[in-house]
Amino acid sequence: LLGGNPIVAVEANEAASLITTTEIVKKGKPAKPPKADKPEKTPKADKPEKHPKKDKKGKKGKKEKKANKKLIKLGINPDDIPNFSREDVEALTEKQIAAFTEHHFAALPAEAIEWLTPQQLKKAKKKALKGLNKAHIVEMPPMLFIGFTAEILGGLDEEVIQIVTEEQLVEIPDETAEALPEEDAADVLANLNTDMLIGVELEGDTSKKAKKIKKFLPPGWLIGKGNMLKRPAMAIIALPILVLPEHSTASWKMRSVVDLRAGFGIGGSTGEGDNTALEDINELVDDAGFSVEQNPDDGILEVTNELTDLELVFMPDPDGMQQAPEGTPPGIGFNDKEQYVLTLKDGEQLPINPAPANPEELVEILPEGSEVEVGENAETRITIVEEETTSEEEELTQIIMGAFSPMLNPPTEDADVEPGIHIEGEPGVDEQMTVVYEDGSSQDVTPTIQSPEEFEEVASDFEGVQDVTLKVDGSINVTLESQVDVELIPVFEVNPYEEDESTAEDDTTVTDDSATEEEADATIEFNPDGTLTFVNEDGDAQDVHIGEIKPVVPADTE
Repeated sequence: LLGGNPIVAVEANEAASLITTTEIVKKGKPAKPPKADKPEKTPKADKPEKHPKKDKKGKKGKKEKKANKKLIKLGINPDDIPNFSREDVEALTEKQIAAFTEHHFAALPAEAIEWLTPQQLKKAKKKALKGLNKAHIVEMPPMLFIGFTAEILGGLDEEVIQIVTEEQLVEIPDETAEALPEEDAADVLANLNTDMLIGVELEGDTSKKAKKIKKFLPPGWLIGKGNMLKRPAMAIIALPILVLPEHSTASWKMRSVVDLRAGFGIGGSTGEGDNTALEDINELVDDAGFSVEQNPDDGILEVTNELTDLELVFMPDPDGMQQAPEGTPPGIGFNDKEQYVLTLKDGEQLPINPAPANPEELVEILPEGSEVEVGENAETRITIVEEETTSEEEELTQIIMGAFSPMLNPPTEDADVEPGIHIEGEPGVDEQMTVVYEDGSSQDVTPTIQSPEEFEEVASDFEGVQDVTLKVDGSINVTLESQVDVELIPVFEVNPYEEDESTAEDDTTVTDDSATEEEADATIEFNPDGTLTFVNEDGDAQDVHIGEIKPVVPADTE
């Protein structure tokens, strides 16, 4: 079982044929033929949207988001946050802190963190605390950790946890450590500062530090030799987050990339001579002729086969890893999201998502000023900036959300397609995109939903919805309580939020309870034409079409 869903166990020596054809086993449908056998697509002359490089004269600032307007109504100009003084920070009210987003916390001066009180931090949203960065933690006095709740600690970014010192860690209340959900506790244990673990064997250690670390162990977890972790079946697994090098450009970024070069112990320990996760993966696929490497610059998994010219690219799913039931054999399978699931020799199960082959090269084939952001589920947001030919030379922004195929198609001599992105097809029906890199290699891309966690949360709250599954190809399956499966198909284009002209200049400061209402909640709207529109918390809108509707197939009839 993986997350309560059945997966198909596949012996390692069968992996070659399975992966080479990139077959996805679907209920009641024959396996699809390999993509590699398809002829190269040539975009139609009148349909593809090409985005070659062009010289730019500057880039407009990004549009203001909903949450900024809320802060303005509460008496704070978000543009002033980077220059906050001690008096400004100490004067922040509970309502103002509650309105802070991740971006607002990130904008706080590093020294401002020591002026915040535990009472103020307790009012912050868990997701917003991801904005606290390493510079903030360096300045955070150990005494501030005394006021940490499970909500605050669970909201910290994994890279931040990696630099928490022993002096800060021991001040975290025991009740906070014990109250952490298993997912957050797993993240803390995997990302503990390795400096405090050098030469330390936690299993029999009775020091204050060791006692505190043990308080983070969820029920049923034990510490073994070499600071390895023993987890019960179906327990959540975490690995350290890969700290990527500082990019020479800020035009592309990755979120929460798991470091497979680490082990499954505390702080990424490999114990006494045990393998790293990457070494275990290579042992799993070696008999099939595959090798897997993780690019340290972006965290992308590069999969090659010595028997063929096949190249595949993936990212590990940081939220889907867990411990298989005892006795589960090593192998490769699929889950209900149609992710590949790798079951390693000690029972760790790692789902992986198809990803763009090289985010930096992807930016380079786009117009100057464009941006690429790869989410933790490999959903890729491409922001394309182009100039409009007008007297004012106004810039246009197009946002595309895509799910990449794992197959990196080699260059072909007869392909007459320029580097860039090429979109064809009808939105909601057969819309697809081809990304052609500078060397002529390419990847197929299908539309996917923006802000997937927000969408899943909103869709799950509708009456009659039993389950929402976001698949790796970008499609969405909604299971209704009436035992009907509804397929949803997003479109590529996302319409960025624009301030309503009628209210854009309404800067009225409000202090009553109405200000605490969440103005930036994500929503799903139903349109007269039968489509849906998903609006995320930033106010960006994306249309979603309804696809196939069919009865649920019972699991025991697969």
